Amino acid sequence: MTNDKRNAIKEALVDTSIGTCISIPLNFFLASMAITLAWSATEITFYFTAFFFVLAVIRKVYIRLHFARKQSDEIKNNT
Repeated sequence: MTNDKRNAIKEALVDTSIGTCISIPLNFFLASMAITLAWSATEITFYFTAFFFVLAVIRKVYIRLHFARKQSDEIKNNT
């Protein structure tokens, strides 16, 4: 397996793991809030999807920047 593939798999695992750790407690909180506010299934679907989409994009940007910086540092150190 090439180094690029290993790095891509590592980044995907880190991103997915962080996303899971964030989403489990957040989902519990949002579900509790939705029950308290008596949201309909349509409202829950819309708000949860929108919220988790925005959160995923923000998370992905920061994780991609982290790995890009790390790869850049490795290239600098190897030259």
